[in-house]
Amino acid sequence: MELATIKINSAAEANAAHKMIVGSVWLAVELGEYLIRQKSTVGHGGWEKWVGENLDFGSRYASKYMFVASESYRLPNRNDCSDLSFDAGFKFLLIIKNWVAALVGLVANLRVHYTLRLVTNYL
Repeated sequence: MELATIKINSAAEANAAHKMIVGSVWLAVELGEYLIRQKSTVGHGGWEKWVGENLDFGSRYASKYMFVASESYRLPNRNDCSDLSFDAGFKFLLIIKNWVAALVGLVANLRVHYTLRLVTNYL
């Protein structure tokens, strides 16, 4: 389906287009979940070939969709972000994932520092 060829000619089509646009991050989650399932069935080394033969987009976009699906548990509930675009959702999840990784690293460093301090005070 090419966007340039889409013509909306009825209220039903307008409503369908609205649902696709408004819930695009959730549509991306659904697409990502499908791609994750497909990737698990094509076998080792078969993913790039499958993408090239079956999709109108490349593995880079496929990876983004799969990332959004795998990290979707971090999104607020559907009502709170029902109008979140795919790009905004992807960036949000990327920021959250990086923030959590940084926080985990900080906590680990604090534990080491605190442990060293306890050992030093004990000696």
